[in-house]
Amino acid sequence: MSAPLPVSLSERAGLVGGAGAVRAAFVGRRGRLLDLLDALPAADWAQPSRCAGWTVHDVVRHLVDVARLHVDQLGTGGTAFDAEAFHPARSPAQWMVASERATPAQTLDDLRELTEVEAKLLAERADESRAGLWRGPSRRPLHPTTFSLHLHWDAWLHERDITVPLGVRLPPDHLGTHLAVLYGLLLAATPARMAGVRLETSVLLDGGPAECYAISHGASGIVVSADTAPEAPLRSRADALLDALMGRGPALHTVLEGPAELVATLDLLRKFAT
Repeated sequence: MSAPLPVSLSERAGLVGGAGAVRAAFVGRRGRLLDLLDALPAADWAQPSRCAGWTVHDVVRHLVDVARLHVDQLGTGGTAFDAEAFHPARSPAQWMVASERATPAQTLDDLRELTEVEAKLLAERADESRAGLWRGPSRRPLHPTTFSLHLHWDAWLHERDITVPLGVRLPPDHLGTHLAVLYGLLLAATPARMAGVRLETSVLLDGGPAECYAISHGASGIVVSADTAPEAPLRSRADALLDALMGRGPALHTVLEGPAELVATLDLLRKFAT
């Protein structure tokens, strides 16, 4: 029997379910991507991804950069986003300058090596109950499990940036998708919170690991919880929602049913990120 899905995620208290679930999600996601890339025809590495101007190889190079950042953060405990402001539209391309001459084989070897180190470090951080806070990409303080889930969400999205245009269908990943939804909704509520708006709402998700997710606020900051409510103001599909929040595929208002004001508030993330 599979373990129950974690029930909530907050900015400063982290994931209820802890680092064990985070590690399991990373091991599963990295492993399935490595299997896919191992079998990828050479010509497909040069195919366009969903990221404007990036090939499949470019996306994997970015994933290597992010895995390296994660490994450094897990090892040092809080410096990745302290030195300089992160800009989602510029920083990733700047990071990739260092690997512009890498071959697909070299990139794949780097990702495989970093994946092993990442899993080891996540196992060593199994008890995060007394963990300090780390500065996240939005400059807001995050619990280490929440910080790691930003990078898991990034990997979830970029895996689809590769597989969707290539027409590849991977087996369902209930834990990985659930954690990506928890973090994706937390991130989507962040621009409004930074503007002084405490978004409180819930969304029913067709095709998601949990049926309903609620966004609220508490002493630990923004909180997203799996809920059992039969009704909610918003409704979508898990994959379509996470894609649209970051500007992939159809616009958010076409895939998220509900009051226009709530949809527009969640759509602030796309405008912030691009």
